[in-house]
Amino acid sequence: MLVPKLFAASPPTLSSYITFRAPFWRLTVGNFTSQGRSSLGSRSSYGRSALLGAVSPYVVREKVRILNYTEPPCLRRIASPIPSTLTFVSESEEATEAALRHHYHEILRLLGEDPEREGLVKTPERVAKAMRFLTSGAHKDPKEILRSAMFREEYRQMVIVKDIDFYSLCEHHMLPFFGKVHIGYIPNGYITGLSKLPRIVDVFARRLQVQERLTTQIKDCIQEALNPLGVIVVIEAQHMCMQMRGVEKQNSFTTTSDFTGAFREAKTREEFMQLITHSRR
Repeated sequence: MLVPKLFAASPPTLSSYITFRAPFWRLTVGNFTSQGRSSLGSRSSYGRSALLGAVSPYVVREKVRILNYTEPPCLRRIASPIPSTLTFVSESEEATEAALRHHYHEILRLLGEDPEREGLVKTPERVAKAMRFLTSGAHKDPKEILRSAMFREEYRQMVIVKDIDFYSLCEHHMLPFFGKVHIGYIPNGYITGLSKLPRIVDVFARRLQVQERLTTQIKDCIQEALNPLGVIVVIEAQHMCMQMRGVEKQNSFTTTSDFTGAFREAKTREEFMQLITHSRR
């Protein structure tokens, strides 16, 4: 079962509405929860706001008028402003987040902190949400991202997207490493939307990683999804595990590269390197 969870977006006025395609609704505002059966019918509407979410995997639409909505007796009137977006979180995800909150609470205690003091009361919740976001790439398929925007094109010269910012977590110390990714490929009948290359960088970066594997994964993904004549990936990064602790070398950078096909030729690689190191705006 899916449980709707509210999160803040741009607050609507009292003339805004949210509706859904589902036979049941559930209203949650703070600790107040009410549920019942929705009625989908003619396009009559009411002059007030309501937040309705479906306990089923149907699409929620924003700012759409409620269809034949009748307020049940247990429904609390909501004052503006209110969150304008609904998202669905499975019960297993909620359980995972609750467990993370508990463990981070204990970590704070073991570090000698008081988890109940004002500045730390919500820290376990914040960290749990942050860690789920920073590792969310493990649950996504980057090849499908590339294939969702494949176009037949006979262009057979280099396509380069450089200076792609990324942030990841070192799996050894769970500290950040960050920098820039440079990607080049030579199409073999198909190209992909330019924005898809930064998107797959994010998917692979939002995992517990090492820079060497991140480089190879991006290269392999492009090669397998697009089957180009060649792919090259270069990553330049700073590692907090080397700067904040350990050897504490604040000005060190790590560069990794991997390539296939046409980029095995030294001249082709040299051309790519010249293009990515050309004066940047």
